[in-house]
Amino acid sequence: MTGRVADIGRDVTKIIGDDVGISELLGDDKITNLALPIGKQHSKIFVIISTIFVVVFIIITILYLFLLLMFDNKNIWWLMIFIALISFTILIFNQHKNGLKDVLIDGNKITVIKRSPFNFKNNRTQVIHFKDIYHSYIECITILQFDAINYCHYLVMIEHITYSDDGLFYKKKRFAVRDFRTNYDKASEYLILLKSLLEHYHKNNGGKAHLPTIEFIPQR
Repeated sequence: MTGRVADIGRDVTKIIGDDVGISELLGDDKITNLALPIGKQHSKIFVIISTIFVVVFIIITILYLFLLLMFDNKNIWWLMIFIALISFTILIFNQHKNGLKDVLIDGNKITVIKRSPFNFKNNRTQVIHFKDIYHSYIECITILQFDAINYCHYLVMIEHITYSDDGLFYKKKRFAVRDFRTNYDKASEYLILLKSLLEHYHKNNGGKAHLPTIEFIPQR
C-alpha cells in the first residue's frame, strides 16, 4: 500500500498542467439540470451479436493459417493477407473487449460494469466513489508516429484511492474511464462534465473525503 490513511494529508501530489480550467466547469444550476447517469448500458442483443462477429473473425483467421500451412508453395501475397487479417482480428478483439465495459456516472460515483459476452449473470461491477477521486485528466496514448507527428487515442483518466480491508492503509490507482480514440473535442466535453460533477461533490461533501494534498503546477 502507499501509506497510512491517518497520514494521507502529508502526501503532496504534484499535478502538472491541468486539462480543464475552473472557468470552463459547469455551474451548480446546470449540474442540477443534468440528466444523470452519464453513459449508457449496452443491450444484451448488442453484446451477443458483437461477440459472435469477433468469434467469426477469429475462426476465419485460424482457418486461413491452416491453409497457409497446408500449401508448400507459399506466396508473399498470401502472407501479407494473413498479416493484415490477424492484425484486423486483434484490433476488433481489443475494441470488443473495451466495448463490453459500461461506465455510468451519477452525482457521487462511477459505476463500471464489465460485461460477460454470453453469461450475463457473471457481469462484474466496480464502484469508484467521488470521495476517493482526487484527479481527472486526458491522457494521449500514441498509436502512430509519423514525420514528427503523434496520432493518439485520447483517454479520460481518473486517479483515485483504494483502501485496505481494515481501512487503515491506502493506495493510489489510475483508471481509464473512457477511450475517445482520436476525437479530442469529445474527450474534452466528457472531461468537463466529469470534472464539474467531481468539483460539485467535493465542494458540498469535502468533509467525507480522505485525499492527498494536491499541488497544481502550471504547464509552461
